[in-house]
Amino acid sequence: MRKNPLKVLIIDDNSADQEICCQFLREHPDYNCTFLYANSGRAGIELCQSAQPDCVLVDYLLPDLDGIAFLAALEVALDSLPFPIIMLTGYGNEMIVAEAMRAGAADYLPKDVLSIKSLSRAITNAVERHRLRLELEEQRRLLERANAELRQRNDRF
Repeated sequence: MRKNPLKVLIIDDNSADQEICCQFLREHPDYNCTFLYANSGRAGIELCQSAQPDCVLVDYLLPDLDGIAFLAALEVALDSLPFPIIMLTGYGNEMIVAEAMRAGAADYLPKDVLSIKSLSRAITNAVERHRLRLELEEQRRLLERANAELRQRNDRF
């Protein structure tokens, strides 16, 4: 269990769907979460900018943006996708899944199979993959810096 609460932003225009996600995560014995809510893509982007959540659950169909447009707008607003985003939908198909993953979604879950287990597994995996990717990027930066220093030393001799 995480010592600090996991800050989860739920972006869905259906409050019942928001509550289902919260309930699943509250019932999971290994989760300690705080929740933020938005009912549109634009409101979600604003919360992403101000609150820096640990993970975002976003409905594919929002009143103002679809999930793919949300990912693109968020990446422009933040200059990257600095936390994992899991797309949820009741209308998914394989083409939408592939498009969402190409656009930067960490995972994609159909709402009709959403459960405590599937949601917690998706969040755990997405957060861990994101952490590992950040570690790898830091290691790559350190390696590039060391290589540059070695090149400079070799150029002097």
